[in-house]
Amino acid sequence: MKIVEEGKWKSHWKHQIVCQEKECETTLEIEESDVQVRGYKGRLRDNTFFVKCVVCGHEVSLKNVKIPLRVVETLDATLKVSTYYD
Repeated sequence: MKIVEEGKWKSHWKHQIVCQEKECETTLEIEESDVQVRGYKGRLRDNTFFVKCVVCGHEVSLKNVKIPLRVVETLDATLKVSTYYD
């Protein structure tokens, strides 16, 4: 197989968001390496993606931000496996 044109799969991702802390409201440009996740491996819908504001330290939710699947899968691999007893 031959690649005719490279898609967006490996292009570097970044996005601008505003810190949600009332007294901060800093506009941040976030990149792939800034995104963090909380949850369990294999349960992507239940996981919480967020970044920490570099000014105030507040966790800013990325619930309404479309994060590329490549980034989501990389973060999912870092999580622990969920068990019945968790």
